[in-house]
Amino acid sequence: MEKSRTLLFILVTLPNLLVAQNLYDKSFVNQLAINPAYASVANRDVNDWTANIVSFQTDIGSNTGAMSFWDLARLNGPYIRDRILTTSRISTGQGNVTLFGPGISARVSPRFSVSATTAIRLFSNYRGLDGRLISEIGEYVKVQQEYPYNMANREMRMDLAAFSEFAPGLSYDLIQQQDYTVSLGGALKLLMSNSHTSIALSGFNGTVNRYNSYLTALNDATGAVTTQTSGRLFDDFGAGALLSAQKLSLGGNLGFVFKHLGKDIESHDFIFAVSLIDIGSVRYKSDSAYTKSYDINIGEGEGLFFNNNFKNSNFSKTTLVFDKYPGLFQKTSSGKQTYKVKLPTSLVVQLYARYNKQLGVRLNGRIGLSKQNQDDLYSPSGLMLEPVYDRKKIQISLPISYYRYMGFGMGVAFKTGNLTFGSQTLLSSMITKSGHLDLSLAIELKKR
Repeated sequence: MEKSRTLLFILVTLPNLLVAQNLYDKSFVNQLAINPAYASVANRDVNDWTANIVSFQTDIGSNTGAMSFWDLARLNGPYIRDRILTTSRISTGQGNVTLFGPGISARVSPRFSVSATTAIRLFSNYRGLDGRLISEIGEYVKVQQEYPYNMANREMRMDLAAFSEFAPGLSYDLIQQQDYTVSLGGALKLLMSNSHTSIALSGFNGTVNRYNSYLTALNDATGAVTTQTSGRLFDDFGAGALLSAQKLSLGGNLGFVFKHLGKDIESHDFIFAVSLIDIGSVRYKSDSAYTKSYDINIGEGEGLFFNNNFKNSNFSKTTLVFDKYPGLFQKTSSGKQTYKVKLPTSLVVQLYARYNKQLGVRLNGRIGLSKQNQDDLYSPSGLMLEPVYDRKKIQISLPISYYRYMGFGMGVAFKTGNLTFGSQTLLSSMITKSGHLDLSLAIELKKR
């Protein structure tokens, strides 16, 4: 469980490592990440520009989560077992962090706007995860459970990927009228792979039995397991791992924006936008020592012992355990020299309507298009409704959201001067236990 604690610590408490495209974030760099045509909206006149100084977002959630902002510091084994994975249900979820570095967008002509953003991103996806099995493997002191624990035909996958990107973009005002504008935009992503690890169990059957107060074992188990590892091992992960590039890949975003100008030319009274984001894949160079496939064959009279009689492998080094017990894990293949991990491709629809100078509403939707298999990262589909109050130098909103696997959330966001802060789960996670936690902060500059 210590390894799970390390992973959760990375995803929740080190948001300077990675970030995701959260729908509520109104910072310009996040809007560019969602829709490259937003460069035309951010900069109205020629020579106007907007620059990102630093921005980060972090997001974690699951269908079994019961988390609160009040106890996030309790990142120990019991917390993960009881509040994140649980031991009574099969868990599917995700966690991600993104750090946006320097970025800029500018209108260079009456119709053309250009942009460029930099980001470091870390994604964690898991599906079909048996929290009870993870608990049995990782805990040295056993909690009270019923034995034997039987598992039948389980499919479990866990992925953790880190990569960086540089995304130059171009936006063009296709139609310009006095009261409305139609803009098209695109961004080419130069993707540099940093690190990746995945573990996939298929057709897994087995039974966990208890031998004494501190020792359990996996018996009568069959199935297959495949591992992939590339780059710096996540068990020794640090800032240096995010700066060490392996393979260059290409990706992209496409966007469309319709904006209707009201009588107050300083803002818009209606915006409709559609975008397709995170198109493409990241290429990784595999580490042959930790990229292998095995058949599982643990007989009824045999056992894979956990806890004190079994030194567990780190997340990126699970093949060390499999190779240590060749009678229980028969190697069937070694991984390819390079492999691809698909980006979390999504279709995003955004709508903003302003009732008057102070009141407006946003409606944002996201459909995750990635397949949930070992080689695809994915962002869960979701919908967010956000009433907005705009008063001169400050904007305040109350996002209400629902995401697949993670459920409902309610938060608060504000923007004042060069600072943007928000969370679409802050309020709900303070009131009750939530399956979703997130946070976003951005500092930017503008010239108009």
